[in-house]
Amino acid sequence: MSLHADDPIEHNLVDLEIVPTQEEERSEPTSIFIREMGIDDLAPVFHFGEELFTSDLYPSLYRIWDEWAVIGFYNTEPEYCLVAEADSQVVGFILGTLTSSPR
Repeated sequence: MSLHADDPIEHNLVDLEIVPTQEEERSEPTSIFIREMGIDDLAPVFHFGEELFTSDLYPSLYRIWDEWAVIGFYNTEPEYCLVAEADSQVVGFILGTLTSSPR
């Protein structure tokens, strides 16, 4: 998605200023590592997904987000299941799959 000068927007992005909190100013940048998901990551990924995929934001996805979805991806194509880790905590994840369609 890209914005063009003639696109209607509610706010002028140039006027926005992000002011870090005092804690953010003092802390060192956190390194984020991307790695393959391990079996010990299943529960944290599931619970993180519960926080992200709420019925308010994603009504159709919410109905299919359960522990079996995470386990299913991990069991069938673990090479496409990745986690982002910072300070020994899961801070993001990808559950992927490859599909092929007939030509």
